[in-house]
Amino acid sequence: MTPLIRIYFLLTLVIDRLSYLIVLLRLWRGKEDNQRYTERLGNYKKTRPQSELVWFHGASVGETLSIIALIRAIKNIDDKVWFLITSGTKSSAQVLSLRMPRNTLHQFVPLDTPSAVKSFLKHWRPDLAIWIESEIWPRLIIETSKSNIPIWLINGSMSLKTYKKWHYFPSTAQLLYSKFNKILLRDEKSASHLLNLGLPRESFEIYGSLKASQEELVYCRADLKRIKEELNNRKIWLASSTHPGEDEIVLKAHINLLKSNKNILLILVPRHPERGLDIFNLARSMRLRVSLRSTSKIISEKDQVYIADTLGELGLWYRLSSISFIGGSISYNGGHNPYEAIYLQTFILHGPHTHNFEEIYQKLDEEKCATKVYTSDDISQEISRSISSKYLSKKCIEAKKLITNEKEKLKVLSEQINNCLKEQRK
Repeated sequence: MTPLIRIYFLLTLVIDRLSYLIVLLRLWRGKEDNQRYTERLGNYKKTRPQSELVWFHGASVGETLSIIALIRAIKNIDDKVWFLITSGTKSSAQVLSLRMPRNTLHQFVPLDTPSAVKSFLKHWRPDLAIWIESEIWPRLIIETSKSNIPIWLINGSMSLKTYKKWHYFPSTAQLLYSKFNKILLRDEKSASHLLNLGLPRESFEIYGSLKASQEELVYCRADLKRIKEELNNRKIWLASSTHPGEDEIVLKAHINLLKSNKNILLILVPRHPERGLDIFNLARSMRLRVSLRSTSKIISEKDQVYIADTLGELGLWYRLSSISFIGGSISYNGGHNPYEAIYLQTFILHGPHTHNFEEIYQKLDEEKCATKVYTSDDISQEISRSISSKYLSKKCIEAKKLITNEKEKLKVLSEQINNCLKEQRK
């Protein structure tokens, strides 16, 4: 065990004594579910299924949703297997509640303290543990490994920022990543970072993005029909997963568009719905007529902007729009999931900062299946030029073809997981 891990274990031992107060403080701040906060402490109301149990852990909404298609693929091989998904955010629990397949449970990930981790492993006794992407909880990983539970990391990634932090502690990185029995990385850059930290090349392989094989986003058919009637053939465009700083850019672009088409509508979906009221006030200050989804389910013909400050409805908005700006890409958040938009055939506009999904955005740009934008003027000019063009539909079909081979890769991965479970039975 490295000195850094020893210090971390000592700190979490101290935190263990304060864990109940920490969770209560998070509850007071609205960070925890008031019905389920004790799950963070290792206390569970649900019982473990009397069957093989595969445990998936993802940090938040995007990570957890990306495994739904994988769970269904595993179930196609063996429908007796059960699945446990853990995550750390209330929003992930809310969205998953609408999407989880049969034989699947969700729990909040325990605090990384001795008592919570041991209680979690004792209660759930998973047959296989699979981490999604890049969240590393040292005690949870080490204790899972000590329990002789195989651990996989899939859709693994390491950003340059994370690599620079690990660069000062390469032996700790080597120790933690060595606990994974299988590592499937998202891209070459992540592989390069792990090599530079001293991990042997044979310890991982490049799989690509698990999100490329996810299912189409769900939606309410009745809502789609009703909103189409309300829109009455109005031209609309979508700004999804926006962050602070991007909302103003998007709203300015819409003001530009209104100069030539007074009837065009912007549907704006903030990455964090709780920002809805702030964006509402921003739009009002820019003299735009605006409504909030959380207070008005009806889109008025007078609305120029409709802020969709709700969870789990992005599938509805993508189905309504032929062209969408994906946020987190003009701000420095690295861009958000383009696959959701690709599957629902909406043409993508994105900013220059897309390192979270660098490979697919690069492919889309090279094939002219997406357009990079930098400013409000860029966005308004692109939308004005192409929103009524048949070119969009053609490019959306081409974008979908770029990711068609991912479904076959998902089948191979599900077979590998099933084979691992078979080995565990011996």
